[in-house]
Amino acid sequence: MAHHLLRTTLHLALLASSLALSFQSSRHYPAQKASYAKFSSRSFVETEQLRRAELDTQAGSKLGGSQLIRRSEGSVAGDLCGLPADKVLSVNPQIFGETAEGLQASWAGKDRLLIVASNDKKTTVWRGNVVGHGIFRFDKDDSLIGEPVSPISLRVSTVDPNIATIVSSSKQYMFSSIDAGHSWRRGKLPTANFAPQSDIFLSHNVANTLALLSTAGELYITSNLGTSWSRLASDVKAISFASGPTQSSMEYIFYSIGGSLPVFNPLYRYCTATHKTEAIDLTAFKFNIDGRFLYVSRQNYTGNMLDSLTRRLYVSSNYDASDASKVYFTEVQLPSLKPQELFVVMATHEAGAFIHVSDNAGVPYGRLFMSDSSGARFSLSMDNHLYHVMDSGVAMMSVDDFYEVKSVRGVYISTAVIPHIGHVSMITYNNGGQWQRIKAPEGSGCALPKCSLHIHIRFSHLIGAFYDIPSLVQPFSTSAANGIIIAHGSIGAVRNDSSPHLYVSNDGGHTWLDPGLPAGSYVYGVADYGNVMAVIPNGDVVEHIWFSHDLGRCFRRELLDSSSVFRQARGLMVDPSAASLYAFVLGVEGLGEDDMWRMVTINFGSLLDSKCQESDYENITEPVCLLGYQNVYNSTKPSSVCYNEEGYKSSSIARIPCKCSTEDLECDFDFFNNGSGCSKLGDISLASLCPPGVTSYTESNSGYRLITGDQCVMTVETADLIKQVERPCTAHELEAGFFTVHRKVGRVVVGVVIVAAIIGVAIVSLFTFIHFYNRRSIMKEQVRYKRVPLTDHYGDEDSNDDNQVT
Repeated sequence: MAHHLLRTTLHLALLASSLALSFQSSRHYPAQKASYAKFSSRSFVETEQLRRAELDTQAGSKLGGSQLIRRSEGSVAGDLCGLPADKVLSVNPQIFGETAEGLQASWAGKDRLLIVASNDKKTTVWRGNVVGHGIFRFDKDDSLIGEPVSPISLRVSTVDPNIATIVSSSKQYMFSSIDAGHSWRRGKLPTANFAPQSDIFLSHNVANTLALLSTAGELYITSNLGTSWSRLASDVKAISFASGPTQSSMEYIFYSIGGSLPVFNPLYRYCTATHKTEAIDLTAFKFNIDGRFLYVSRQNYTGNMLDSLTRRLYVSSNYDASDASKVYFTEVQLPSLKPQELFVVMATHEAGAFIHVSDNAGVPYGRLFMSDSSGARFSLSMDNHLYHVMDSGVAMMSVDDFYEVKSVRGVYISTAVIPHIGHVSMITYNNGGQWQRIKAPEGSGCALPKCSLHIHIRFSHLIGAFYDIPSLVQPFSTSAANGIIIAHGSIGAVRNDSSPHLYVSNDGGHTWLDPGLPAGSYVYGVADYGNVMAVIPNGDVVEHIWFSHDLGRCFRRELLDSSSVFRQARGLMVDPSAASLYAFVLGVEGLGEDDMWRMVTINFGSLLDSKCQESDYENITEPVCLLGYQNVYNSTKPSSVCYNEEGYKSSSIARIPCKCSTEDLECDFDFFNNGSGCSKLGDISLASLCPPGVTSYTESNSGYRLITGDQCVMTVETADLIKQVERPCTAHELEAGFFTVHRKVGRVVVGVVIVAAIIGVAIVSLFTFIHFYNRRSIMKEQVRYKRVPLTDHYGDEDSNDDNQVT
């Protein structure tokens, strides 16, 4: 993921809320909440308050839906949920004896926990692990790290969980461990000019390799966990570790550095194995790497200043070629009838990519496009797609709700904006081919098409501050727990961010269950490969944990701490690999400075105390065809009270092929779905937009194409719908990037940040952005665009959803 020098406070808040993977906290929750409330500018707050005031009066009348929806009943307190009455959940509270201002915790492998507590005088290391008979023991050592450490700087390697690093509060040293925290080595850092929580990057492939990017743009690399460092480059603008699609064993550091026209922000790659640096693209302005594709926006430069203010988007699917000279790029085609102002790569998957395009950064929505397998040719996926750019008062930031469901293939959730009314959650089961409202749980009194379930994602996280709602954890799903999604949501005509409830799905979002828990914010995760779902309230006073062992059908409530002094819960920690039967709730005893940190260890193995046998499993068939077939997979029965053996994976055991239908088709380039078929998006003539030197092009005969990654069984009717025809070119684009339309040659300024760079302005505000947009609005009728002109995108760097900036 490309790391950008423009950082926002919002990113840190979103990162800190990812409690299911690691936990890092400060004691002063009220102060944290107060700082969160200042993320939005006054104009945004006022706009949101006005929109919310209109919501209650307009939503019901305009959409025919009621805002007061009866929720279905759930089974909670006092219900054994099918578990034997003589089985008791093992809950073990433990006082750490620490009054440290900050405490950081992370999993260090299966059934191992690493906790670092620090204040301005000392640092204490706690190591937790299973010692036998289900007992989880913590050992304390306050002599391993001899000085205070920086908060939110603990990192555990994803390659080798025995390797951990943490930065001293002085930022002069980095401590590293290769034995899960039993011993630590101090190494001197090459610079103290960096942010420990965001500027140190661990390799995804090589355990001992790290990179450090200073705020001055100095890029350093170490291959021995900080014993020695080498400076790789200066004036670095962005950095990304990446293992490419053709050589997964090779890892590179891609980075761009500052330059001047015609070489603006050249892109380089450094091989961590060979230590070789190569130039990839000397004309890059911004870049993004996400899985299969490397996207680069390039400056046009012909010697004319107006030409050099334009950019085009290119994509490479072999960016990891052994010889950099063999890396090839294809120009991206995005249909558009007018100049576009903002472009974002939302996500890539095994067969394509999603890109969001907004007409104007001041409008909180735009259009979502999806690509074919080349990653270069896009068609419209969703209109009025939420993407909000705003000024936080510190920096520009962006918020979106695009979420990839990791527990099933081809499923994404995002938000559509109904102007002046509200937000509506949408879901796709076929990589963006079609989007639809989410069906509410049975018994909720909410029926499609006017009422549906709405998932609360990043935008709701931001809006929650206005309603004094503790930070909302993002939706949870993992490939280790087939079909499971846990999320906050609301039901109604449009989304109601002021009253979140908890909802779960065990079939990849096709149907949803309401556990019946009280309204509010929760922290959640899964254990034993999804055999257990665990939930705790996200608030000051936490007394209970809810859990389900039957795929969310019933949630049982258990007391966390009978002493009733567990006042401030800081989060729920579950194994990110979903393999462990343990979960941990971390918090403090009270509200005072001298109150102790407390950990509650929860052992679900005390209930699920026998290993699952063959009779405990059943075959589950996916409810509908997904991308051309239905998977049949093996899963524990809801009635089984047992645990999965280590290494268990609910993988597909059979595949049922499906014949192609319209559900397997999407609209081709320059077409959109009008509800009954594919219609032309505009009056663009591809024949007149051929690249130089090309004599012919292909386009869909009827506007359809097969959804990228779909493996349905072809029929005669479908083959006819997706038939491509070859046509001759009638005109070509000019080499400089401009082209002829209606006997006119139009040259237009489509770059704003570049203008600022040329005139010496360091930061471009949103107002400058809009000012330039208005100045060139008179040119819209003179030219038509095949590609999307690009400008800077201001956004968060959320590692959970992985929105990328280009």
